[in-house]
Amino acid sequence: MTGHAPTLNEHIWTPWGTSQTTRYLGQGLIVVTTASHGGIRVDPRLNQHINYAWRDRTCWYEEDDQWVAVALTFPNRFPPELVIEAHRIAKDYHPDEYEQVFRVKLLDGESYTRRMEHRRRAAA
Repeated sequence: MTGHAPTLNEHIWTPWGTSQTTRYLGQGLIVVTTASHGGIRVDPRLNQHINYAWRDRTCWYEEDDQWVAVALTFPNRFPPELVIEAHRIAKDYHPDEYEQVFRVKLLDGESYTRRMEHRRRAAA
């Protein structure tokens, strides 16, 4: 999720327990891992730059799919291949928010979530 950010010997509280690793992606962004999970902590001032459609008020973005909001808001802090991956994940799992943030209309089949919704409706 973060490329080559340096790992620090600092342990902080996270929603998933005490961090095992802590990496800084520049001022205001901290990537953490724990024994069970991980994510990104965004400084509250930077968090205001994340579009309200996918902004988390707690300033924590978990590693499965919420991190994409951070990567797509601050793409210069992530390797280009992760930004491309963030676009794919956002389209797949957060299509409504993606359309709102980027002011686009996703094509049929461009979102995993929407394909599954379509299949459920068709099967009903």
